[in-house]
Amino acid sequence: MNDERRLLYGLVAAGFHLVVAVLVVAAAVVGLAPPAWTAAMSVVWLAVLAVGVPRRRRTGMILGLAIGTLL
Repeated sequence: MNDERRLLYGLVAAGFHLVVAVLVVAAAVVGLAPPAWTAAMSVVWLAVLAVGVPRRRRTGMILGLAIGTLL
């Protein structure tokens, strides 16, 4: 897979993670979800990231470089 495609997949994945994080935090702030559910969701989401990120080392590196050049 070429670097441009990896970058696109990385950006889509980062956007998805950002949207889920915003939804979880917004649900907790507004009171739509109990605090225990929000804490459990945060732990599960961090576990998913901890398992997924090492499998995508090169994509993560390319994504980090791309975001770094945009800043």
